[in-house]
Amino acid sequence: PELNMAEQEVSWNIDSIEPIEYTLQTGDFTTWYRVWGNGPIKAVFLHGGPGNCVDDYGNVNYKILDPSKYTVVEIDQLGTGKSLPSVRHGLEHARKYKDVRAQELVEAIEKVLDHLGWEKVYLHGGSWGSTLALIFAQQCPSRVIGMVIRGIFTGTLEEMDVIYTKKGAKDNKFMNEAFDAMFRYAKALGYQGGDDNSEAFVKFFRDFMIEASPEADVAAWNWRAQENYAMGETDNEFNKIIPEELEEARSVSFWEAHIFYEMLWGDKPLDILRDIPKIPKVPVAIVQGKGDEVCPPIFAQNLEKAFLAHGYDVDAVYVDDGHKVTGDAIRDAVRNAVEKFAEGYLKK
Repeated sequence: PELNMAEQEVSWNIDSIEPIEYTLQTGDFTTWYRVWGNGPIKAVFLHGGPGNCVDDYGNVNYKILDPSKYTVVEIDQLGTGKSLPSVRHGLEHARKYKDVRAQELVEAIEKVLDHLGWEKVYLHGGSWGSTLALIFAQQCPSRVIGMVIRGIFTGTLEEMDVIYTKKGAKDNKFMNEAFDAMFRYAKALGYQGGDDNSEAFVKFFRDFMIEASPEADVAAWNWRAQENYAMGETDNEFNKIIPEELEEARSVSFWEAHIFYEMLWGDKPLDILRDIPKIPKVPVAIVQGKGDEVCPPIFAQNLEKAFLAHGYDVDAVYVDDGHKVTGDAIRDAVRNAVEKFAEGYLKK
């Protein structure tokens, strides 16, 4: 189905939501999370990036999850936001996470759920959050009762090539200009690979940022600027750091390069589409913007087909919107999905 919805007003009082913040120490790392709502359904919000954090979303989930139906935990994933040590505070922290992959991000989330005493959860995430939701469901199938995922990214080579190769830009003006600028910068830093090798490109910048040289912050800024420019957001210029935006750029750039490399080319790679049967047969809602340039709709369609091929209950909605959950149509479609899930689940 296709939806064109104006912003909907919610029936609950957003101003009454008062999240409680916690931290959980696990080894050398501290995980920050907050909990709000008092509903019977336990929900986990998985933020994007990787490298974004809960604060980056401006409480958008208050307009999505009804606090009378859901109790929500929002977690800053390892090494970002208020989870410490945070790469946002300096790329010298990046090397502390060189052995962390998506699998370890899931394990950290599990520890939070264990601490809360939550056995069964509903997953809600977009972009990288959709990826992590799928990986979580494959690693911890007994804990998942359903999910809504949007802006789909499944970590395939084709998806990496969209942003990190010249051929991926196709005839998109912004994406071509963004990649060309980043490729010139890579060459100036000493990159020896071609413009059609996403593996070499991603590894070069991952390793460069881990070294935390004086130029590393500029590399992180330009990585983030390329991605934003590819989405048509041209406010961030190459080589011109905006100090108040550097922390987010630093974190997103390192974590994207590192996690994406390990996910596809590391010593324990993941294959989400192959491992769809590991996910329990629970309701799955997919929300995808038809104008999403960073995570094009074809990959949401591929995921939908993979679920249907294995007999899953999947409801996919494609809306006239882009990538971000702050888009009215995306947000409203996600809210409709969580409301539909709650209605069915609470009738049982």
